[in-house]
Amino acid sequence: MSDQHESRSTHNQSRGLPSRILAIVFIVAGSTLLLGWIVGRICSDQWTWSQWLLWLPSLILVPGFLMLACGTWLLRLRRWATMTLCIASALGLVVEFATLWRPGELSPATTQSLRILHWTAGPQMRSTPVLLSVIEQVQPDVIVVLGAHRAANGESLAQWGVVPGPMPRGEFMIFSRIPVVSCRSLARSNDIQLVQLIVQPQGAEAIECLLMDLPSDPSRSRWTIAQTTKALLRRTLHNTPSIALGDFNMTQHSRALRSILPSWSVAWPAGGRGWGGTWPRSMPLWRIDHVLVPQGNPIPRVMTVDPGAGRHRAQVIDLALKPVSK
Repeated sequence: MSDQHESRSTHNQSRGLPSRILAIVFIVAGSTLLLGWIVGRICSDQWTWSQWLLWLPSLILVPGFLMLACGTWLLRLRRWATMTLCIASALGLVVEFATLWRPGELSPATTQSLRILHWTAGPQMRSTPVLLSVIEQVQPDVIVVLGAHRAANGESLAQWGVVPGPMPRGEFMIFSRIPVVSCRSLARSNDIQLVQLIVQPQGAEAIECLLMDLPSDPSRSRWTIAQTTKALLRRTLHNTPSIALGDFNMTQHSRALRSILPSWSVAWPAGGRGWGGTWPRSMPLWRIDHVLVPQGNPIPRVMTVDPGAGRHRAQVIDLALKPVSK
């Protein structure tokens, strides 16, 4: 009788062994995902090894907690623990929406603000009709397109009331409906491009825009890129712009992004409307195109639109005009 009992016990243990192994796999995998996300948020992109972890979206919390829940269920732990972990998986959705969504949508342009359309279209974008449809939808005063030179050179686009005409500056193609005071390249080095654009709205103070395009190579240190950009600005920029915008290829939580212009504020999410993700265009889980303003200046309203083509979603920035003091 004792031998039969021991045989059954051994049989039950052998049947439970695969479940325990699978439970351990789930727990280790889920813990790894959660730990990677936490370390990425804490260490940011100040080091090359941690910048990869910063790219983990908050949605990674969903499978992370669900894996832990599966592990606890397989181990037959207390039911409340499994249920708690399942509920905690919703935290990923909450954090993702809290980071990238704000109430509101694209609204009509007003005469009290300057509307800028910034779009990293990419070099393969050749369709002038696509660019024209975005212009028609947004009705901007200034257009800054990165790439898409062939589309931007279309005759129909050149007739869009621009002053003085399309202005190519490196990878940038710039258009303006209002008078342009200056448009010049500040620096172009190691795939870092900086352009200064100054426009003069009627009856308002001039607006100086700092346009930035930073490298996308994921193997390059974001922190090094930021410090190189900061050094270039110190040498070439001798006054404080009204706004800085561009494709930074750094995420919303990037410490490197905030180190480029330390005393400046990132316009999203304070001025955000709608969904803020800009890349990739079809499923924008990351905001890598940014708008920065000097600390103390009003935060511009920032929205994104889907152009229907290209690599990124476009940014629409409404910057309040300052009347000329008399």
